[in-house]
Amino acid sequence: MTLKADSKWVADYGENSCRLIRTYGKSDDQTVLMIEQYSPSADFDWTVAGPPLARTRWSKDVTVQWGPEFNQFEKTFLKAELGKFGPAFIGRGWELGQPVVSKVKERDLRELGRAELASGLDPVLGGLDPDRAARVQYLSFWQSDRLAITLQLEDMGAAVAALNKCTLDLAQGWGFDETYQDRLTTTPVWLNVREIAADIQRHYPSKALMRGAQANFKVRIIVDSEGKAERCDWINNTQADDFEMKRTPCDIIMADARFEPAMDEEGEPIRSIYQTSILYRMP
Repeated sequence: MTLKADSKWVADYGENSCRLIRTYGKSDDQTVLMIEQYSPSADFDWTVAGPPLARTRWSKDVTVQWGPEFNQFEKTFLKAELGKFGPAFIGRGWELGQPVVSKVKERDLRELGRAELASGLDPVLGGLDPDRAARVQYLSFWQSDRLAITLQLEDMGAAVAALNKCTLDLAQGWGFDETYQDRLTTTPVWLNVREIAADIQRHYPSKALMRGAQANFKVRIIVDSEGKAERCDWINNTQADDFEMKRTPCDIIMADARFEPAMDEEGEPIRSIYQTSILYRMP
């Protein structure tokens, strides 16, 4: 099944994120594609939702490709819904990334070189490549004989350029100028992430726990030059219900998170942006 867009890209620029939206099909049987960023980055989140995804076998891999520019990859999607559109795939980036997870003990961190400290994290105040995006013509999903969907894409280069501008504008509102990405040589390293994650899990909302509700959240942290959380934005990107919390992840992060600060080209600590996902999942 090949779907042609029935709208141009619609830009939704909010206080905490920048989003591009495109729809396919009639209003009573519509599929939607959303591309979203929460700060300037060489990566992005995407969601595709609509009736054609109802045939998905959620326990099996789906083949995905932003083609022909990027390689196809296999992904098992968690079963999700997006309002009136119905079943949804939620993914990240053009290709399947393999982030590097640091296993270095805190006491050893200051013994390492700066390049080692920075491994596995998003470039801060980077951006998507509009030239490569312009060569993306479709987004396809396959799953054996159950699923074969292709969304035709147009004007991806211009859409990505607009997204880059929007996220840079966001960052400037937080006090980062356009020269910041050239001065930054390493990203911040979260020193006590396991301790904070355990504390967040202990505060799983009771109503959500009783209902078996799950959710995805984005957390964007401004880290000061001393490695402390200066600001934390907690963004629900699944529109989950019953996730009212007495103590939110940002409350915990602001109180207790510790970072190895980012460095500039002269080896001096520098204010920076750190972003990550928090997934609430039932055991």
